[in-house]
Formats: sequence, structure tokens, C-alpha cells
Amino acid sequence: MKKVGIFLLVLTLLSGCSVLPQTNEQGSKDADQAKDGKKDNALVLKPNEQAVEYKGEPVIQACDVITLDDLKKAGQTLYLSDGLIPNGIQRTHFNGEGKGEVDTSADYAILRSIYQNECDYGIQRPERSGGVVNIKVYQPAYTNQKALNREMEKFNAIPDIEGVKAYHYQLDEQDEFKDYLLQQGTITAHIYTDIEDEKAVKSLLQSAAKRLKQLEAKPIGPSQVEYKKSPNFSASYVNSCEYIGNDDFKNLFGVDAGPLVSEGISSTVGFVREDPPGQNSYHYMTHSCSYALHEARGNKQVLSIKTIAYEDEQKAAAAFEMWKEPKAEADNVRDIPSIGTGAYYTVGEDGLWDLVFLVGRVEVHMSFVDDVQKPSTHEERFERLTPIAQAVVERMKD
Repeated sequence: MKKVGIFLLVLTLLSGCSVLPQTNEQGSKDADQAKDGKKDNALVLKPNEQAVEYKGEPVIQACDVITLDDLKKAGQTLYLSDGLIPNGIQRTHFNGEGKGEVDTSADYAILRSIYQNECDYGIQRPERSGGVVNIKVYQPAYTNQKALNREMEKFNAIPDIEGVKAYHYQLDEQDEFKDYLLQQGTITAHIYTDIEDEKAVKSLLQSAAKRLKQLEAKPIGPSQVEYKKSPNFSASYVNSCEYIGNDDFKNLFGVDAGPLVSEGISSTVGFVREDPPGQNSYHYMTHSCSYALHEARGNKQVLSIKTIAYEDEQKAAAAFEMWKEPKAEADNVRDIPSIGTGAYYTVGEDGLWDLVFLVGRVEVHMSFVDDVQKPSTHEERFERLTPIAQAVVERMKD
């Protein structure tokens, strides 16, 4: 029996509900490291000229306010992540698929809400753990203005940046996080970072201010995820958001999904090898997607999917079995024969659960959270999810 040296990696999406593959301790600690030891920064975000509307108004997407080019201009490097922990980019944006509405009834803590128009960039910092640049955007159509005004009272006005109103908040002199608000017309952008370089922060704020003015005049849609040709990955990229949507959400929960979708975007090709080193190695690319409906009082319903795409079916099957084996040995696997290839239901020690199956060269993880109907047993969970998983299998075959 093959022995796999592993440590558990858990990706918590908006729903906090997905247990994912584990990386070999004796392989690269950076799972994105290729055989030659070089990191492969493959991610490209292409502009999307088609703006998305919500309640008749064009949405300013958070990841359009500060872009990868702006990070580079400020001397910052995107964290090279294969989509395990953390993502290179985590974004929650309007894509026009969810037919539900944003609950704006809460008039407090708006800047710390987890379900909003938001963009998180992981930043590479060699001297310490990774940094972050976080952008949130607020517009009247999906924002409680009273809550926003209440938060703004904590900020102090500073000189305009590129003709855009600017505000700053700092808890105390020891606070390492830099907290800014920019306002252009009815658009408010909250920018939050732990970057220490003042010149870099200034550059990011200037870029954000310029883009807010441009986006107010000409809104655009969420950038399109693509990957440039990689010497480490010859197959095509798989976007998990293409395989679930509002109809699946409604079939599962009986209501429409909210208008925001959350994506976990890997910035590079992943690499893992078995123990002993050199026996087998696998390159892969990951993507995660969640549709949700959040109530202001805290209840949420979330449908999540994650895809791990390998270069071919043979490598996918070998990796799939490699990850399944330690779970089966721990006796926390239940086989589900009616979905894809090798489907199983698994529950981790932390209670997080997954329905996992293989379709060709793609490993799929699915799960959901339901604070409204509150399924009480594992059987109820995978029985509810099975029809949607079966539909995903058919879509992937097309």
C-alpha cells in the first residue's frame, strides 16, 4: 500500500464547508512549485467590457477598482497559490446569474459583512506570512446607506486623492492595517491592507481613485479568468462556476440564489508528489465557486463546488485514489455509486463535509450549508445534493 505524507489543508469558502486534497510534506511546501523548482505565475485577468446590472444600475466590481496591473505598479506580487490555502484571489461579485436580492435590512457593521461586493488579493511577502489587499465597493442599489454612514463616522477626512474624496481610519499607532475609504459620486470603495510600504499604499490608492472615476463614467463587468500557456500544465483550465447556477440553487433550497457569487481563484499551477519522492507527480489547477443567499440576521444558504483539474484522466484517477486512501483508512468515507466515478461522502474531524467524485480528468468537491432547513443527518445532506451532482456530471461530459 502506498504511503502518503500529508498535512490537512482545508479551504473555507464563503460557506466554510469544503475539505480538500492534502499536500505531501516531502514534496514542495509550496504546492505550486514545478519539478524544476520554479514557480509558474500563470494567472491572467482579462477585462470584460459587459457591465452587470443590479436593480437597473451598473455594478462597479471590486476587483476592477484595483487590478493585478495596479499591484504590479505598486511593487506588489500576487501570492503564488494553487487554490488550497490561501487563494491567490478570492472575489465576491455580481455575475447576473443569481435572481435573489441582497438583504440590506441590517444597519450596522457593514464594512465587516462577509457577503458583499469584495476582492481579496493575497500578497507575497518573503520576510513574513502573506499580506492582503482587500477592496469592497458600495453602491445605493445594494447598500444600507444608514449603515455605511455610521461606519464613515469612524474615518477622518484626508486630502482628496486624484480628485476623489478620501478618508482614513487607524485604531492606534501600533495598528498594522491601513484602512481607507474613497468616494466618487454615489460609489464608495473601502480599501484595507497590511502593506507596510507607504509608497506602495499611496500608489494603490492613486490607482483606485483613477479607476473609480473611469468606472463611474464607463462601468465594466467582472474580469475574465484565464491562464497563459504553462510549461507545467498542458490541459485547459476548468471554471467551476460554469457547472452550477441559480436553477441548481433553487432546486436545492426552494429559493433563488443571491446576486453575488464567490470565487476562489488560484494564481498558479499546483504540484504534488507521492511519498517516496519521485514515484508519481501530478500537476493540477483549482477553482472554487459558491452561490449564496444571506439574511442580515445571520442565516445563510450556500451551494459550493470546487474543481481540481489534472492534465489527463490517468493522472486524475491516480491522484483521486491517493487522496481518498487516508480518508478511507480513517473510516470516514461512504461510497455513493450513483454519481460520476468513485463518488464518496466524507466528513472531517472538524465536521466539515464533502461529496467528492471524478469526471474524466476533473475531481469535483461539492457541499452546501442550510441554516434555514437545517439537515440533521449526513444521509439527508448527500441525498439532497445527489441530483445536482448528477447534473454537474452530465454538464461536464458535454
